[in-house]
Amino acid sequence: MKISIIIPTHNRKKMLKRCIKKLATQSLNKNNYEVIIIDDGGNDNCQEVFKEFKNKINIKYYWQENKGPASARNLGIEKSKGCIILFLNDDVAPIKKNFLDEHLKLNKDSNFAYLGFGETPKTYLKNEFIRFLAPEGDFFNLRHMKDGEECLPFQFMTYNLSINKKWLKNDRFDENFTDAVLEDTELGIRLYKKGLKLLYKESIPVWHYHKYNNINEFIEKRQKRFRKNYIYLGNKYKIIKYKRLIKGPLLKILWLFSFLIYKLIPVKKTRSFYWKRRIIGSSYS
Repeated sequence: MKISIIIPTHNRKKMLKRCIKKLATQSLNKNNYEVIIIDDGGNDNCQEVFKEFKNKINIKYYWQENKGPASARNLGIEKSKGCIILFLNDDVAPIKKNFLDEHLKLNKDSNFAYLGFGETPKTYLKNEFIRFLAPEGDFFNLRHMKDGEECLPFQFMTYNLSINKKWLKNDRFDENFTDAVLEDTELGIRLYKKGLKLLYKESIPVWHYHKYNNINEFIEKRQKRFRKNYIYLGNKYKIIKYKRLIKGPLLKILWLFSFLIYKLIPVKKTRSFYWKRRIIGSSYS
């Protein structure tokens, strides 16, 4: 077994199936990869996805009580047999059939981890708020990066990231992060301190079905969790001025202000403003 693909999921059966379906049609020999689904306390019968594909690819399914994606990925690492670990979110789907081949090819050099692009589907970009969050379909500000460019530790994002398993022998995700935000960033910081370099590669893109319909939904689903984990990260490393984080009605007002600026100024001019503003701290891990 060459590569183990670890996918944590929680009540997103439809998205998970889309992801697995794409993995099942990869050009890489089926004997060279395994897919590990970690059902993090879900109740939507996503085990049915496992049953649908168990005779088509090497696939495993494990259920655990709801502890968060950090714990789920750790369980996946424990159960994995591959020397290369590929972390995917359940809301992504490989764009190319040689996606796994490319991840394997890159990992011949075990001194690096490799991050791929997450392309927002064009249908999602019909939503104006999505266009604000993801200018040019780019949620994580990667499109400006050059192929092979070294990333910063905070860009250690496990929606589409591969790494040699040796780096995870003594370091795992901090399970005190019980929400899906910053848990991967924190691991990236620790591995960076131990010498791991993270490279951005254009050859391993995925579709990223990452969607917030409006500001209210975004604040409820993302920013409240972000603030909690941001404070924990700040306490752990004593390097983040988390006390300056804004919450409550003022947070929504500032997001509305940012959105208004976006609507008044062309997208290219607002990219820098959006990603560099300090009114709410960093918005993304």
